[in-house]
Amino acid sequence: FADGLGPLCSPKNLDLCSEEKREKIEEFMSMDPKKLDEYVLSKEEEMKKLTSDFEDFVEGLQKQYEEADKMKNDGIQAIKESGLGLAKAVRASQKGKDE
Repeated sequence: FADGLGPLCSPKNLDLCSEEKREKIEEFMSMDPKKLDEYVLSKEEEMKKLTSDFEDFVEGLQKQYEEADKMKNDGIQAIKESGLGLAKAVRASQKGKDE
């Protein structure tokens, strides 16, 4: 399982990086430390917003589901209370007479 593990692409192991990753790392390494901090913080904020928006969306879906489930259950209960069980019993007893 761990046989293939070893050093990974990183600022200390640029030779293990693809050209694209090496260029990105070098770009970040050449940035002013304050600018790099700003970049990291802004990206972390973007991720927090995406996560928050997703959680709000899921919460909305959950509320819609609960409302629809209640409406369905209330409707089923109303149908049952309208005499469905009695009507089925009468129908069943009539079928027994016909035979």
